[in-house]
Amino acid sequence: MLARRWFVAVLATVTMIAGCQSGVSGSASPSQNWGPDSYDNYQESYADWAAKYVVCAREFGAAAILHPDGTITDAVAEGRPTKELLDADCIAEVGSPPEAPGLTPEFLSGLYVLFVEEAKCLREHGYTISEAPSQEDWVENYGAASWDPLVDVDHAGLDVSAADAKCPQPDRALAWRIGYSQP
Repeated sequence: MLARRWFVAVLATVTMIAGCQSGVSGSASPSQNWGPDSYDNYQESYADWAAKYVVCAREFGAAAILHPDGTITDAVAEGRPTKELLDADCIAEVGSPPEAPGLTPEFLSGLYVLFVEEAKCLREHGYTISEAPSQEDWVENYGAASWDPLVDVDHAGLDVSAADAKCPQPDRALAWRIGYSQP
């Protein structure tokens, strides 16, 4: 029996989170109190939830695997009822995945700093990367089409995985810490 393959990711990319957003106004829930440790706390909560979910999914026949990047593969056994693309009974038992911190201006400022570093690294490895907009413009107008060094690699028709191996995508928790440490 082949199990359906579903993916549950921590934050594979920020673009996934903001795919339909433009700008940051309203991106963070006003009821949330985000701070420099928000992403670290989220990662800890997600790791705890994911481990419980995988155990539950396996009890219902899924070949669920929790990967080091937080991705869960084979998360639902064939024929099982689903909710949120996951096993409905497991969601009832362990709850929904924790909510990731919103895209705050502070987080985006930190992400911008790391993208600039990534762009420098890619240039040092021979890739042609466009110049970054100003940090203020990038943060204020952030959206799915925003400047991202690996997008330049992809648009050039080059192997993004090879570029990412040389100059990895920014660490989201580090972006939070950098952004919240800036004046």
